[in-house]
Amino acid sequence: PIVIIFLTILYIGHYLKNKRIQELDFKYTTINVKERPENSIICVLDISQCHWSYLLAKNVWYNKIVLDFLEQQNLKLLLIDLKDGVQFVRHQKLPHFSSFPCTMFIDQNGNEAKRIYGVF
Repeated sequence: PIVIIFLTILYIGHYLKNKRIQELDFKYTTINVKERPENSIICVLDISQCHWSYLLAKNVWYNKIVLDFLEQQNLKLLLIDLKDGVQFVRHQKLPHFSSFPCTMFIDQNGNEAKRIYGVF
């Protein structure tokens, strides 16, 4: 009986994680990790595994007001998965993430201007 309960819990967890992605109709941005974009906000997320990433995507990055503001500021929003985020910081020789999710602000010269961790 304990094994059945454990497997049921695993199945429910897997189902809820997949439902999060479908609920948002979420698609990660693919980037060339060897190039540093300019005028960008790079948010490294793992919607399926991280509850804070899910909340950040749902309440901030998929908010029409935020998207309109970024467009007015001529900023590109890049929502990338954890694997690409790790590859990006390695290729760009940036400090590794000390927390997760992470949002990086890249200025007009392609330099990292600021980094914010967690939900803000």
